[in-house]
Formats: sequence, structure tokens, C-alpha cells
Amino acid sequence: MASTLTVDNIEGATSSSAVKIPGHVIQVVQKIDKDITTITNSGSHATFVTCGNLSQSFTPKSNTSKVYLSASVWVSAAGTADRLGFFKFGGGNAADGVANAASNRTRALAGHYFAGGADATQISFEYLDSPATASAITYSVQFAPNYSSGNFYINRYNNDVDYAYIPRLCSTLTLMEIAQ
Repeated sequence: MASTLTVDNIEGATSSSAVKIPGHVIQVVQKIDKDITTITNSGSHATFVTCGNLSQSFTPKSNTSKVYLSASVWVSAAGTADRLGFFKFGGGNAADGVANAASNRTRALAGHYFAGGADATQISFEYLDSPATASAITYSVQFAPNYSSGNFYINRYNNDVDYAYIPRLCSTLTLMEIAQ
């Protein structure tokens, strides 16, 4: 479920002029993913896929706006030690928000090393996109395992037994339009 907050009533501003006040938040949309997703790499190299249900359509009010992307993802390794998981955003010009190319290395925005087979973490990362459009954009959180064996889980712990101390968590994607 996504919710939208539109800021168009800034003191002294009309609805149309609020879009033009530099640095102000124009609108905020958040996607919350509560579902469990299993991700397995299908090849010998890191292959990015949409991370669970963390995908959201967003229409900027102005083609000069920036879009601040923020993600918080709960991910666990499924019984396989010594694995890496890579994250980045998709949509708009978010592909620019990755590391520089270096030979065959996977280019990502964030990552986590899973030393043990039951490792789990909540990883957060952000990026300021310049989409240069007022048309709809579908932003997503992308995830890639670095190896062809072993699963990763989104929003569940590897050992998913029914005990009060074993959590079920959720992940979020937040999009904020910033006036320029």
C-alpha cells in the first residue's frame, strides 16, 4: 500500500507556486512491503531483480525537481555462508547512483557481506535522483546475490520458526520530490 502526502499549502504560497520554492518537499510517497520474497541468482554473476514488492510509480509535479529515494530492506541469507548481496535503485536516472566500473565487478549503491548461513540485516541506503521529467516514473529497489547458489529472503529470518523471538519485519521505499 502506498500513501501520498502533497505539500501545497506552505505559508504564503499558492498551490502552483509551492512547486517553485527551492529545497521544499513537494510530495512524499512510501511503499511498505510486508510480504516474504525468496531471491535466487540464476547465473554465475550478480543479476539484479526487484527486491520483493518495493516498486512504486511516482509522478513529479515539475521536470526540474529532484527525487530523494530512501530504502530500508530486511534481508537474510538462507543457510549459505560467505555471500554478498548488492543493492541499487531502478527507475528515472537512478542507474547513475552506482559505483564506477572496475573490470567485471558488479556496480551497486550498497551491499552487505553475509559471513554465516543464518546472517540477517536491515540495510538502508539513499540516492538523490534528477529525473528531468514530470511524467510517471516507476522506481524500484533492486537486489542481486553474488553467487549462483543459495537463497536470500526479504522480510524474514532464515530460520523461520514460530517463536516470539524470531521476527517478521517489513521493508520500505520512500520517495520525496524536492523543489529546485
